[in-house]
Amino acid sequence: RQSDQEESLYLTYRQLAHHALSQRLARRQHPDIAQNRLDVEARRLGAHFSAQQLAEQLLAQYDEARKDCERLAPSGTALEAAACHAVIDSLTGKSRAAYASLSAALTRHPAQSEAYRRWVLTRLGEMALRSGDKARAEMHFKQALATMAIGLTDGFVLAAYADLLLDENRPQEVMPLLRAYESSDILLLRLALAAQAAKSPEAPKYLRTLADRFAASSLRGDRLHLQEQGRFELRLRDDAAAALKLARDNWTV
Repeated sequence: RQSDQEESLYLTYRQLAHHALSQRLARRQHPDIAQNRLDVEARRLGAHFSAQQLAEQLLAQYDEARKDCERLAPSGTALEAAACHAVIDSLTGKSRAAYASLSAALTRHPAQSEAYRRWVLTRLGEMALRSGDKARAEMHFKQALATMAIGLTDGFVLAAYADLLLDENRPQEVMPLLRAYESSDILLLRLALAAQAAKSPEAPKYLRTLADRFAASSLRGDRLHLQEQGRFELRLRDDAAAALKLARDNWTV
């Protein structure tokens, strides 16, 4: 139903972080095998950070993540090294400094691929949001979207931009942005939220489709979208108890 291309860029970081966390216990008993699995998964997903770093960021182990930035710097580009540190800074109360550093690095050292440039622009948008600069964030999200080739879907930047528009009470702009991406659960959720806010007649259809997909995911034991499912229960079904349970379950993944 969902193509790998549609979901891969959005899910890379969550997949890899969750996978890394799940391997931590295994690493205690079989460290070499577990680390090899993480390295293979990182290469498969084309991540810009190591699996170890993603797990450390998810667990707020920022000092360890910074050490990994230093360790990986010699094998990467100057932009990648700057981005590695900037992302951590942006998560530790230094969003403005992180934004300035990464923005300057992108100017001095242009990205070697459109995919990586889009990733950097998306991170800049997030940093601008954390600093309270929604106009600059929107500018970067639009720049990132402009790098998408025909036929390519970057679910991460589409979701980030849609969330900004929803927060700004601009659902009418979300609907045309995401209408072509109903096959993606993460984007259909934003589309449904926008349709509900705009009182669109399409809202019930989107809600039913999401309900069916989340039910199917639960039957498969797929726990990757618990955060989105929680938002669905809270915002579209007004079921705070179900949303809280999903949030707790997501925390244990």
